[in-house]
Amino acid sequence: MSQNYDAGMYDSVTIKHVGELDLIEIERPECSASLTLQGGQLISYAPRGEHPVLWRNPDVAYQKGEAVRQGVPICWPWFAFLERNADPVRNSFPIQEAPAHGVARNALWRLLSITEEETSTAIAFELNAEPLGLKAVVTYRLGAVMKMELESFNLSDQPKHLSCALHTYFAVSDIQQVSVLDLDDLPYIDSLRGWSLHKQDGPLHIAEEVDRIYYDTPAILRIHDKKWERFIVLESSESRSAVVWNPWIEKSKRLSQFSPDSYKHMLCVETGKLLNDYIELEPGQSYTLDLTLSSRR
Repeated sequence: MSQNYDAGMYDSVTIKHVGELDLIEIERPECSASLTLQGGQLISYAPRGEHPVLWRNPDVAYQKGEAVRQGVPICWPWFAFLERNADPVRNSFPIQEAPAHGVARNALWRLLSITEEETSTAIAFELNAEPLGLKAVVTYRLGAVMKMELESFNLSDQPKHLSCALHTYFAVSDIQQVSVLDLDDLPYIDSLRGWSLHKQDGPLHIAEEVDRIYYDTPAILRIHDKKWERFIVLESSESRSAVVWNPWIEKSKRLSQFSPDSYKHMLCVETGKLLNDYIELEPGQSYTLDLTLSSRR
């Protein structure tokens, strides 16, 4: 697993081998969670005694080198197809065949540390992307709320521009009982309508395939689940852009690691630094994107 992990050192941490991957499992009075070194990814998270905050995908595949469609895949240092990013981001990565969503989500990260605190367990992973002149460190604090920090470092002697998204799969009772709040009057790019520009009118209700990039977003976004009588609250002091995605019926039939009816029970609201909300790093500089998730009545 790692020289930083000793089974006898931690009360809340165990290792479980699933498929081709090792999962780091957390069991605390406040929550349960699991993570994997592949992608430096949080796989599951549920406050104790509540519905999971993150969607549990019954068709998920734990395979080496393949993105895990569950939890919080990290899209970094660009989002979606590189050519869709802002010019400064594209110019920072003159790559012939750039993988969609960057290099982080399929890569094997290194375990930096595990720290058991009074009300949470903190786990940090590191990804050295030296060929791109970058390094990333992601830290999770898992307790009654989930706190995540993704820090990007410029290792090169040239300025770097990058974008990223925390591609969070949220668990919902029934997609038609759910609305996304705090988007009213915000501009968004609709990738399903030729990447055209639109403006949100009121809460967002999902009744068809949705794939939108919102910008000028507030520090807090909420998902209201009427059936489960809860709000999932996303807080980020740095992000001013977000993606909302649900594949709906027809696309669900074509997706890997996805059942035809899985769209009913998940919704992606992705905290990001996207479009013109990209990260600018001078040589030696770093930048931290934060995300806090909580479940509230």
